[in-house]
Amino acid sequence: MGFSAQEDLFGKAEPALPPGFRYQPEIVPKDVQSDLLHEIPKLPLRPFDFHGFEGKRRVISYGWKYDFDTQQVRPTEDIPPFLLPVRSIAAAFAGIAPDQLRQALITE
Repeated sequence: MGFSAQEDLFGKAEPALPPGFRYQPEIVPKDVQSDLLHEIPKLPLRPFDFHGFEGKRRVISYGWKYDFDTQQVRPTEDIPPFLLPVRSIAAAFAGIAPDQLRQALITE
């Protein structure tokens, strides 16, 4: 018989979290995760632009987008249907209506 895991003898200590911060492991179901993994590679991600400097990551915003050149928030494409289940999960966790979450940012 192999030892693949060791029992915790002293109980697992809860991580210290900032006041008001909540953490819920595995909040996104596996089927929703699979949908995200299928859809995200298809997105037209673009290099992050910060005042003319190109960031080392690619991003896309939905709903609202912050324009670093004008220092203003502006409307952009609607949140795509494949992100709506994640929005509903986040809203339920926060105790708000899904339509109150009007912006999504995907960062690679």
